[in-house]
Amino acid sequence: MLTSNKKDGFEHIKRATIKTSGKQGQGVYVGSNLFLTAAHCVNFETSGSMALGDYFIEEIEIQGETFRVAPLAVEPISDVAVLGPLDEQEFPDDVDRLEEFCENLDPVLISDFEPEIFKEMNVYVFSHEDKIISGKGQVCTPGSSKMFIEAEEEIKGGTSGGPIVDESGRLVGIVSNSSTGTESSEVHPRPNLALPVWVWRKLERGPE
Repeated sequence: MLTSNKKDGFEHIKRATIKTSGKQGQGVYVGSNLFLTAAHCVNFETSGSMALGDYFIEEIEIQGETFRVAPLAVEPISDVAVLGPLDEQEFPDDVDRLEEFCENLDPVLISDFEPEIFKEMNVYVFSHEDKIISGKGQVCTPGSSKMFIEAEEEIKGGTSGGPIVDESGRLVGIVSNSSTGTESSEVHPRPNLALPVWVWRKLERGPE
């Protein structure tokens, strides 16, 4: 059960959580004008055309405002995607508007803490229904990019791409799967091991 103090401490995470319009998922702002979501929540191709300059425009909603962004990196096996500014030459107004908004938006910092194998840690899932679901998380394989989460409530469809944080509010996972029933036992990607190196280098993580 969450205390009122804990809920207040997580308010900045709610403010940093986005909705993705295309496939009706979620995401979270992590700094440097970048948002993380689940790969299955965005449109992309694997033909190589995106590497040559083709990309898909995605719409995100945050704090009642809508912005146009693009997938900058997609890792379909881990189910993590990075959304960020459009091409500045073609969409200068979109880029400027997003940058101005993000200047006043506190990011959710990504944890690079490596938990002991099979040791449970308290985690919290931010649902698309504006609820915080408590649960336990554990890593079952050394160096794995996935974390096993047991949540106290069902993680409903629409929550995919949303943040999973630890006690200190650090991002430890991205919601990949929904569930059925009153509880959830699913595997979700860990951003610190699933993100491309160039993204990881851009993010300000702060002290552990």
